[in-house]
Amino acid sequence: MRIFTHQDQYGSLVFRIQKIKSIKQIRAACRHNRRQIAKEMQPGSHIASSKSHLNYSLTPEASTATVIGRVEELTEDYEINTRKKLQSNAVRMIEVVFSLPPEWFNKDAKQYFVDCLNWSEKEFDLAEILLADVHMDEACPHMHVLICCIRHDQLTASKMCGNRKSYRLRSERFFDEVAKHYGLELPPPKLRKFERIKMSKIILDHIEQGNDPTTRSVLYPAIKTLIQNNPIPFALNLGLSLRPRGDEF
Repeated sequence: MRIFTHQDQYGSLVFRIQKIKSIKQIRAACRHNRRQIAKEMQPGSHIASSKSHLNYSLTPEASTATVIGRVEELTEDYEINTRKKLQSNAVRMIEVVFSLPPEWFNKDAKQYFVDCLNWSEKEFDLAEILLADVHMDEACPHMHVLICCIRHDQLTASKMCGNRKSYRLRSERFFDEVAKHYGLELPPPKLRKFERIKMSKIILDHIEQGNDPTTRSVLYPAIKTLIQNNPIPFALNLGLSLRPRGDEF
């Protein structure tokens, strides 16, 4: 599987797109999204199983079996219409992930994810959405959307994923049409040096004064360096403003 983001600097607030090529990977994605992998639900996992009852699906009828069955049906239809076998390295699906900062655990995020799903239906109209599951049991509220890229006579993944420019334009459309209506900000394309220093200081002060568990990790020195080099994703995940008021910038 290959993950695409818009230059990685947009963090979790901008969707991430992951290409999925095999039935095995599709099954794993479905089972993860539906919390059917026992190992992931054990104590010490990144998933808080005590909160998994808060998860919900916007496509409740889409079980792992029905998703795989639909992909196989579309594959067979494609092979009949094109008179050629689907190549083993062909992209069968893409998985789009929409996330929110942790502060949204205290808000009703459902309408946001409904709007993200409706936007996906329009934005990725060359394909068919098969599953949309919202997770409230990890670090940030987020939604996984599984989209099949096989049509009756063509494969549409490359058109939907596009290149860096198309990612930038799609990010701008997403923020303009969905995210900004929920108070979310489109990150600047690039920070000047003094802006990066100021933003990283705000983030470090926030997590250190708040006694964030990250600061007690043996990995914190490395995490601190990452924050100083590229603070935007951290600001997004913490729900901090990207355009601080006053003389902060």
